[in-house]
Amino acid sequence: MALVSQSTLEQIRAANDIVDVIGAHVPLKRNGANFVCLCPFHKEKSPSFNVNPSRQIFRCFGCGKGGDVFTFVKEYENLDFMDAVRRLAERARIPLEMDNDPAARDQRSIKDQLLKLHEAITQRWQQCLAGEAGGQVAREYLERRGVPPEAVREFRIGAAPEAWDDTVNWAKAKGFSPELCETAGLILRRDSGGWYDRFRGRLMFPICDEQGRVIAFSGRVLQGDEKQAKYVNSPETPIFTKGRVLFALDKAKRPILDAGKAILAEGQLDTIACHAAGSATWWPRKARHSRPTRPGCSSATSTRWCCASMATRRARRLSSGRSTRSWPRAWPSGWPASRPPTIRTRGSGPMGPTPSARCSTAPRGSSSSTSRTFAPRTTRAPTGAG
Repeated sequence: MALVSQSTLEQIRAANDIVDVIGAHVPLKRNGANFVCLCPFHKEKSPSFNVNPSRQIFRCFGCGKGGDVFTFVKEYENLDFMDAVRRLAERARIPLEMDNDPAARDQRSIKDQLLKLHEAITQRWQQCLAGEAGGQVAREYLERRGVPPEAVREFRIGAAPEAWDDTVNWAKAKGFSPELCETAGLILRRDSGGWYDRFRGRLMFPICDEQGRVIAFSGRVLQGDEKQAKYVNSPETPIFTKGRVLFALDKAKRPILDAGKAILAEGQLDTIACHAAGSATWWPRKARHSRPTRPGCSSATSTRWCCASMATRRARRLSSGRSTRSWPRAWPSGWPASRPPTIRTRGSGPMGPTPSARCSTAPRGSSSSTSRTFAPRTTRAPTGAG
């Protein structure tokens, strides 16, 4: 607190309209002079969360939480006060007193340039995947893996063309220096002079920080000889430190805080498949510094566990007359598209099926146990690890 003056805090508060900040996280609806929505801090059925734009404050009349824009960011992002101040200062591009020395300004300038470069190359690779000839192999791969277009857009998946100088030439045309691209880990220096692309002929997964800003990439090989590494990742840079970043954490952080648990998946495509199936508390296993897992499950829990567990839960809900909205929107791994999975329950009681309820692929009409067949909403199965 002593490092940031009150006048700077007021400047940051004034530059971050509370309606814009809160509206970026939850859907606000106007109600007279205020805005309302369901409270993001507790579960409720009717909106009691109010935002007052004239006084720049919020208050929930259900759980009692309230305050200004700093309080909301602090509570919603689970940050301390100074981190919330830094987050909002960065959003408004307001330098803090602690960043006013020349070395800090230079470092901030480099980070801003790297963030701008990563955002631009992400859009370039998205365009390549969407319609260019260089993204055809990547499009066919995603179709085989059953990745829906919505997930491709949400996770901003792209394709790096199979060329040694595509990124080099693109950066030159956009005005990014080769030295900056080398610092970002996008290109490498030749021993004989010149530059060449690090990512070539790969499916590109942007890695984002908790604010959703692209800070690194992971590229999966699509074709080539066996000597090629399956994955090539960005090196450490001024904006990316390995071991401190988790893929998809920017999308999963709030659901994880609400659920109080997280599950690690095998890779990026497994994580994307679980999000597409309706579970947003999954991380890929690649970040090995932290492994929070579901009690009783290994850190390598697969998509099949997710689908089988949800199917068993649906069977129990049916027997008890409760809602069945937990059925996943994707096929469990290993099931053919021509036959929907069958839920078998062995025995039942006043509380529904016994713990022996399981998910199976028995033919329809089997009389060995009580069976019901349920068709998921889509017919593509997330398969295996990326």
